[in-house]
Parts: sequence; structure tokens; C-alpha cells
Amino acid sequence: MPDHELVNIIASADAAINAEDFDALMTFYAEDATLVVEPGRWVTGQLAKTRVRGTLKNGEPYNVLRSATYVFRKEQDGASRCTIDNPYGVNLLSTKT
Repeated sequence: MPDHELVNIIASADAAINAEDFDALMTFYAEDATLVVEPGRWVTGQLAKTRVRGTLKNGEPYNVLRSATYVFRKEQDGASRCTIDNPYGVNLLSTKT
């Protein structure tokens, strides 16, 4: 059975993040999307595993697998775009602010 369309879209977004291709990443989001930056902070403008890799300011590698929550909307052009991106998933509910 082939992957659902949204699984492939999320994988493409993850690849764009890891490649630091932010122009490609922006096509993933709807115009009115909300991104949860950290518990209690978000930017406005399905459950999936997301791997985020990078290097921290102190030079240490950062590699984490999160259970993110995404909400998609089918746009008029037929594309599915993310309207809510919460990389903390349900863990956000147990985080004290």
C-alpha cells in the first residue's frame, strides 16, 4: 500500500528543513498557518514523526525524533498545505509554562 499523500508531504518538508532550503519549506505552509515555536509561543502567518537535525550554538549535534501534530487543508489549487505545525505534539499538553 503506498504512503498517504500527507506522509510524503511531511517527508519533503523534513528534507527541506535538513537541507536548510527554506524557500522550498515555505511551500509546505498555508498563508494563514500557525507554527508552535515552543510551549507558550507560536507564529501565525495527523500525527507524524519528525526528525530534526542540526548543530547547537555550542557545536554539539542536535538530532531528535518528535511526534508532531500537523493540520492540513486542501487549497483551491488542489495542494494540501499545513495550517498548524506543532512539533511538540501531545507532549505540549504536559509541558508546564
